[in-house]
Amino acid sequence: MYRRTLIHRSLVASVALACSAFAAPHAAAQSTWPTGKAITYLVPFAPGGNTDTLARLIAQPLGKALGTPIVIDNKGGAGGSVGSAIAARAPADGYNIMGGTISSHAINVSLYNKIDYDPIKSFVPVAMLGSGPLVLVVPASSPYKTLADVLAAAKAKSGSGGLSSASPGTG
Repeated sequence: MYRRTLIHRSLVASVALACSAFAAPHAAAQSTWPTGKAITYLVPFAPGGNTDTLARLIAQPLGKALGTPIVIDNKGGAGGSVGSAIAARAPADGYNIMGGTISSHAINVSLYNKIDYDPIKSFVPVAMLGSGPLVLVVPASSPYKTLADVLAAAKAKSGSGGLSSASPGTG
């Protein structure tokens, strides 16, 4: 439990630092965002995932720094392609931002025959907000205790192993 709390606190601290680094120069340049109109932060995935959680952690401090509210708008589907296409067509007026991921900006190009945006030409990168560690886990009752154990078993039992993932292209 202590480790989970430590990881959570580290994540929150990292996000706060990223927000302040991103927002501080803009906040110093002007007292409020022009007209005070709300900024839409499009998340190209369903609520509750990593991308959505990060957006929600960032929204309040970023909105406070800019002097305008940030509204989270989730548009999930096709591994981020649906929301990314919507964001690509949104007006480039400073009131639309999107939280892209490796799925929406790298994987989907090779995963789908056609996507309705160009990940390179349709967007301009503004800030790297975070990166997420991935872990390999086995059931606690498993005889495998190390990566070497898992690899040795996979080689010995070629074709009989299994794994799970959220789904292709999710973020």
